[in-house]
Amino acid sequence: MIDYYVSVLYVIIIDYIVDSFKEYILNLSEAYSGVIAACGTHGKYDTAKGLLDEMRQFQVESNAVVLNAAMSAFIKCGILGDAYQIYYDMSKQQVRPDLETYNTLMQSFVQQSYWEGALHTLETIRSSTQDPDAWT
Repeated sequence: MIDYYVSVLYVIIIDYIVDSFKEYILNLSEAYSGVIAACGTHGKYDTAKGLLDEMRQFQVESNAVVLNAAMSAFIKCGILGDAYQIYYDMSKQQVRPDLETYNTLMQSFVQQSYWEGALHTLETIRSSTQDPDAWT
C-alpha cells in the first residue's frame, strides 16, 4: 500500500516540476533543434539521431521546429529513410507539418530527382491551408 502512495506522490511531484519549468523545457526544445541542425551541417547523423532519441527519452517536447531540423539533418547526412519516417510520425506525435516541413521534403525529392514525390508534396501544400513560398 505504501508503494502506491509513493507512486502517487512521485507523479504529483513530477507534474509540479514540469508545470514549473515549462518555459525552460520549451527553450530546451529550441536548443536541441539548433544542435541537431548543426549535426546535419557537419554530417553527424549518429549524434543527431542520438539527440532526437534523448529528447524522446526525457520527454522533451518535439515540435515542428525540432522535427524539421532532424529531417533536414538526416537528409544532409544521406539518411533519407529516417527523414521520411519523421514526417510520417509527426501525426502520431500530434505535430502538424508546416511549410518548412514540406520544403524540406521537396529538397530531398529534388536531390534524388524524384519529381513525382516533389509534385505530390506541392499538391499536399496546395490542398492544405498553407501557401507555397519562394523556396517551394
